Amino acid sequence: MAIESSGAISLGTAAGTNRSISGEFGGSAPHAISEYYGVASGVPGSGEIKFSDFHGTSAFSWGTPNSPTNAIWARIAVRFTQSCHAKCKVGFQYRSSGTGGKVRAAFLRSNGSGTGLYDGSNANESVVDLFPYTGSDPASVQIKMEWTSITSVSSGGSTFEADDTAGNSWTKNTFRTIATGTSDNYNDQFSSLTNNGDFTWAEWGASTGTAQGTTQVQINGTGASTNGVTITARALDSSGNVIATSSGITIPLTARATREQDFGNFCIHEDHLIQTEEGLMHIDDIVNSLQKEEFADYPRVWGYNTETNQKELTNVIQVYKVKHDNLYTINDTKVTDDHILYADGYRPVSVNPTKAKENYDRDSDEIKVGDKLMKFDGTLEEVNSIEVLDGEHMTYTILTDLGNFYANDILVDSEI
Repeated sequence: MAIESSGAISLGTAAGTNRSISGEFGGSAPHAISEYYGVASGVPGSGEIKFSDFHGTSAFSWGTPNSPTNAIWARIAVRFTQSCHAKCKVGFQYRSSGTGGKVRAAFLRSNGSGTGLYDGSNANESVVDLFPYTGSDPASVQIKMEWTSITSVSSGGSTFEADDTAGNSWTKNTFRTIATGTSDNYNDQFSSLTNNGDFTWAEWGASTGTAQGTTQVQINGTGASTNGVTITARALDSSGNVIATSSGITIPLTARATREQDFGNFCIHEDHLIQTEEGLMHIDDIVNSLQKEEFADYPRVWGYNTETNQKELTNVIQVYKVKHDNLYTINDTKVTDDHILYADGYRPVSVNPTKAKENYDRDSDEIKVGDKLMKFDGTLEEVNSIEVLDGEHMTYTILTDLGNFYANDILVDSEI
């Protein structure tokens, strides 16, 4: 409860509980007014200090941190021409209101096209009152960020972590004073981190070279990393003394950029559903799951482990979609002529083994009527028909850790 804004005030409770400096701000008896230097906004940090300086003041207290949109810091991008870039950034602003305020935070990720540019769309931005507080405004607010990353860099690629301007990165696990402002006055399509509103920015990013490969920064609980970037705030008085430190909030982060040289002709017809940890999913649902922020990464899919001869869930590294006109229908499964399927005993088969070898350096037998294809339920499906599928069709393939997946209940190769 704030001290009354006028009238008598006492160190103890002589003037009343709502007029007591020690009752509001604590301290050690016997009390002296000098122990409350800078305890609240408007109270001097040194020199002359008067009881009237405490009119309307109140003790500072951090509230519960608010979370941004789930998976807002997950950007997985693929590009087939030029280098590919994936970025995630955050801007912090201390916003006071006289009594009570907040640390405002803007979380953004670059668009999915691989240019590294920010589009300002709702799907790629989340702005929240990250750390609300009650009580008298502090003189300043600082932010600390702590993280452990896993990085992988392709030939000619690069990564950066928590950069604000060139050569001026945040120091891990160290508090830093943030900008003060009154509004969300930043440009959400502005890539520069300098002169972009009254915010203090930090950005993580991954870039490929012009050669084929994947570069990534990952901070989301895999391997040796922490569960994400842990952000903590603290309030300071005019003398630089710490008034209070907030609890931390942890935000997962993934920035993955992939440069593909040539997409090739391998693919599965888009109609075919995929066996995933979430059940059967259309390829568009898998792609959109990241955009809808339901997952920090793609949902895992079922594949076949050749070491254990068992099916198991496997990570999706990347998804590719393209139109093709070289499809065949094998029973009711539609694939390009060079896409490999697996027959009994994990024997690779395709309509055009020569093309599969030329394009992807994969050996396979020519698929024939009577071959038996491996199915998700562990049974085999006998091939009864192989027919040309006329026209151009949207197709896809998925790169997985196991190098295969189940489409239309049939085990097929990733062929990437």
